[in-house]
Amino acid sequence: LINENVLNEDGTLNEANVSSFVQWEPIGEATHMLDPDDSTKLIAVENVRAFKGIFNGKDYYILGVYINKGLEWNQALFATSFGTIKNINVIDSYIQAEGQHIAGIVGSVRTGNIKNCTNEATIKSGDNYAHCGGVVGIANSVRIENCINKGLIYGRTASGIVGSTYGTLVINCFNEGSITGLYPSGLSYGGGTGTFINCYNVGQVYGTANISSGGIGQPYEGVTTIKNCFNKGDISGGYFSGGLLSCISENVECIIEHCYNLGTVEEGQYKGGIIGHSNSNDIIVNNVYNVNSVFTGQGITTTVTNTGLINADGTFPNSTPYADLLTALNAWVDANKSTYPELKNWVMGSNGYPTLDI
Repeated sequence: LINENVLNEDGTLNEANVSSFVQWEPIGEATHMLDPDDSTKLIAVENVRAFKGIFNGKDYYILGVYINKGLEWNQALFATSFGTIKNINVIDSYIQAEGQHIAGIVGSVRTGNIKNCTNEATIKSGDNYAHCGGVVGIANSVRIENCINKGLIYGRTASGIVGSTYGTLVINCFNEGSITGLYPSGLSYGGGTGTFINCYNVGQVYGTANISSGGIGQPYEGVTTIKNCFNKGDISGGYFSGGLLSCISENVECIIEHCYNLGTVEEGQYKGGIIGHSNSNDIIVNNVYNVNSVFTGQGITTTVTNTGLINADGTFPNSTPYADLLTALNAWVDANKSTYPELKNWVMGSNGYPTLDI
């Protein structure tokens, strides 16, 4: 316990007690610091002293993390990590800064592992900087596994799990928190190469600047692979809005297989139940379904197979090899488990739609 009653019941900061809160100093060193000669500028830190060990929280709860700063980077429980952080639950906490790499668990991770971590802190970053996530701010060559976000996330590229990924695997993770920002995403805004397996979003994703909003994310370079994932959160406020991906940039190679969208996609000049808009011709969409009248947005000139609309009760409107969505999704898992042993089988959720038991 660091501070008490940091958040109100609605997740907002308890302003009445702010004067009594003790500021948390993140573990590890930030990748950037304020210029001592000009407090409006940042300079890179050479030979960053990052956390490099194994931190096992043993499923304890960390309460009352309070960070409220200006133009500073890597603000989280851990600033930077090159090691393994696991079994941590951060609750009743508030983390806010104007810089990049702002998150609940760790701001920046390189060549490490983040496992079994849950964030229930409210996270806020400024509109001028990217990489804001519920669990991780930015991840480079990292495995993020069995992680959950339930906190409110605000920021330029606000994301439920990880702000940006580069050569990173995100597996068995989900977001329940509300995500708000210029480029909000339920799981991850994007970045370079990233793979998402057995993940889902059920939180609302709301864009504040009519730019882009996505249930999973918005890949803008490299290779993005999405398998065995779904979105149930409502998507709104984006010029590009998609149930899974808001917009795919020109140089992205994207593979989406064995996924579905149940969330409502509102507004948007370019909107789609699966993809809002694509500038890439290197996309594969296979065994992907949408429970909505809108399926794919504009610019989707790609390989699309075993894909289409499903009825509100999870059955198919046209003749298919499968009786319903649950059967179709599990048939794909069974056929691909030898290649992807991490794949989870789908089970019927309480709402009558398939979900992942993670």
